[in-house]
Amino acid sequence: MQDVKTFADHCDHLYLTIDLDVLPAAEAPGVSAPAARGVSLALIEPLIETIRDSGKLRLADLAELNPGRDIDGRTAKAAARLVHLLTLND
Repeated sequence: MQDVKTFADHCDHLYLTIDLDVLPAAEAPGVSAPAARGVSLALIEPLIETIRDSGKLRLADLAELNPGRDIDGRTAKAAARLVHLLTLND
């Protein structure tokens, strides 16, 4: 987390892209290339909070939601959670 904070401290503006393919297939099956292991939401969420709380995030996007491949809305719910974290104002 400190590396992300240090990086943000040296930037004027931040742009964040989150490709849902990075999540484990169990958390996000609704993508075109599911990752067998991936990076868990539990690891990604604090990174997003650190970037958001830097005050330098200007633009963010979420890529790779494929509703036709989603199971029980798991990927859609994960995407909604990430958008919520990005837009949360404490």
